[in-house]
Amino acid sequence: MSRPACRLIPRHASLTPTLIRAVVVPATVVASVVGLPVVTAPVARPHPVPPTVHTLPLAPLASASVAASGPGGGARAAAASGRPLVLTPPRATARYDLVGVTWAYDAHVGDLRVAVRTRTAGRWSGWRPLDADRDEAPDEGVRDMHRRATRAGTSPFFVGDSDGVQVRVDLLRGRVPRDLRIDLVDPGRSAADEGVDRSAPPAVASAGTDTPPVVSRRQWGADERLRSGPPTYAPAVKVAFVHHTVTGNGYTRAQAAALVRSIYAYHTRSLGWWDIGYNFLVDAYGRVFEGRYGGIARPVIGAHTGGFNVDSVGVALLGTYTTGAPSSPQLRALERLLAWKLGENYRDPTGTDTLVSAGGGTTRFPRGAAVRFPVISGHRDAGSTSCPGNAAYARLPAIRSATRSAIGAGLVAPSAIPVTDGRVRVTAGVLRPQRWVAQLLDVDESTVLAQTRGRSSGVIDTVLAPRRAHAADTYVVRLRSWAGGNAARPYTARVPLPGVDQVAAAAERGGEVLLASRADSAAASVRSWRPGGSLGGADRLGGVLVGAPDVLVRGDGAQVHVRGADDAIYRAVRSGGGRWSGWQRLGGRILATPRAVELPSGEVALAAVGADRALWVRASERARWRRVGGVVLLGSAPGAAAVPDGRLAVAVVGTDRRGWVTTVFPDGRSTGWSSLGGVLTGNLTAAARAGGLLVAGGGANGGVYVTRISGGGAARWARVGRLSAVGSPALVVPARGAADEGARVVATAADERLYTADPLAGPRAGWAGVG
Repeated sequence: MSRPACRLIPRHASLTPTLIRAVVVPATVVASVVGLPVVTAPVARPHPVPPTVHTLPLAPLASASVAASGPGGGARAAAASGRPLVLTPPRATARYDLVGVTWAYDAHVGDLRVAVRTRTAGRWSGWRPLDADRDEAPDEGVRDMHRRATRAGTSPFFVGDSDGVQVRVDLLRGRVPRDLRIDLVDPGRSAADEGVDRSAPPAVASAGTDTPPVVSRRQWGADERLRSGPPTYAPAVKVAFVHHTVTGNGYTRAQAAALVRSIYAYHTRSLGWWDIGYNFLVDAYGRVFEGRYGGIARPVIGAHTGGFNVDSVGVALLGTYTTGAPSSPQLRALERLLAWKLGENYRDPTGTDTLVSAGGGTTRFPRGAAVRFPVISGHRDAGSTSCPGNAAYARLPAIRSATRSAIGAGLVAPSAIPVTDGRVRVTAGVLRPQRWVAQLLDVDESTVLAQTRGRSSGVIDTVLAPRRAHAADTYVVRLRSWAGGNAARPYTARVPLPGVDQVAAAAERGGEVLLASRADSAAASVRSWRPGGSLGGADRLGGVLVGAPDVLVRGDGAQVHVRGADDAIYRAVRSGGGRWSGWQRLGGRILATPRAVELPSGEVALAAVGADRALWVRASERARWRRVGGVVLLGSAPGAAAVPDGRLAVAVVGTDRRGWVTTVFPDGRSTGWSSLGGVLTGNLTAAARAGGLLVAGGGANGGVYVTRISGGGAARWARVGRLSAVGSPALVVPARGAADEGARVVATAADERLYTADPLAGPRAGWAGVG
């Protein structure tokens, strides 16, 4: 994509000052003017400032060229003899402020030592090392890695107004990098840079910790044309990673906004990421800058801590803090920012939490590893890096303590889980002794159905029992607490009533159907049903699950997969004798009911929505999870079915509430997403049929809708009868896979009974009670 042309102001151009005539004020008049108000100079209006990135190729020296003995052989010999891989002569360049060295991304590039000299105000500096030990990066497989050819590189260094450069690169060991180049960033100039203090909004009071003043992207001059695509969001923020930008400490107060723009340009134009990697940046003068686009109050997934960007926030201290410590204003601003962000996400700054590694070459933890981190961690805790520098890292214990004190009254990891007889258990930790009140409300929050109150110095643990019948399918739980005049951020959650949740269904050989739902105790329950006959007794599998279970028939047995209360996948197996095993924890972190499908090979594939809200697929028990991508509507489970040639067809509801479908090969490759249209909510269910796929889901109006997908594409969504359903429908297709012969759709109605209909009968379909 070509960049828009922009006009550059000549380097030595300046504004002509207005001449002001000197006026002699008589002494007798001084007293009369002393009381006049002081007039503050107006602040220039913020505006997008387009940067310019100049790139210069860096060719290896002839003496360090690759020898015939194999890739990197000559370079290794050069390193052993002390000869550099690259050494440029001093050269004049276009004007720039920030310098970095980049190369084509390769996880196996060897260890590099990079240094630069720069010419500023006509004088050459000494050699400055550039940190090649970078570990800021997008997680493996996310959009940042695929928007364009992603590059790797050193940390950039801010040198101010410069026009010359010399570079040296030494390869200490390992593979030679390809396509080495130097990137020189001119962030542009803006009169508004002088006034970011005055243009930033003041702190905003809330029910919890005040929102600190933050210099927005607009205020620091972000050119939004540099980023591409919408942001992605995690379910919450569990850990804060502290970084330093290693860009040097020589910037002035007026240069900080230009420094942020320089890093933004380096991340997007030099490294190829879709946006700046950090969520926030804090300068030495105590000002907080908004980083990655998407909203400062939301859990935006960044590219700051390779492998652990989901469920975390990355805050970078502008500067280098290897030996020199961050300034007091910088530390106070960091603590205030973390108090707000962690308080909003109900975290204890002095506690720990678990993140799951996304893997990749930028982390020392393999994909799928569950790693426990301090809630406020240094970057080095997650990756092989020295970030945030020894001086800043040594201050983390004090930062944690000060952040907890700044939060004051606070709730930690609150939860609301339905238990027996319509009751709800509410739990939370507290940051200090505080009073609390917990309420159970009806769905529109107009009537209090139950309430308890108390005082706690450790854990809140109470059960709310409704005093009256509740006709809707959802409760609302509200937990408020306070200590003195300091109120914690309230916790509000919607809790589905047991017994009216979504139902999953599958067909066994011989025409018996298994119906899985959630029992009154929030545990999985499975019943058998023969169409035309009555419902069998319920097999209660126990456990505490979120949402509905999924059931799969295998031979004369069955499997049930659920999302547990800890968001992990669990499985129970029924043998041919009819006995169910206990729950086996399969791990992972998911946001909706997982779907299990038996492939023609006999393997069981799983499809689930990961913590990053993308679709993930595991082709067999021995296979690794593969990220397919997309952004799924929060709380919506995919529908999945096996295609006869061994592929897995998966349908999801996107954040646009339309249906989307993709086909996944056994090796994890997919065919890309195709739109199914519609306006959907809740889970989808899918089944293979003769010549294609059948997909069913719930419409925004409460109706049950079905579409057929064949080689010619997807048909229009058709409503099945006039049933108003609670939750999502489930498809029942005979084992022979011909959906036109004996297929059924099952759904729960508002009266909490199960009904079934022909999914292909359209609006005239008649719904009959099950059993």
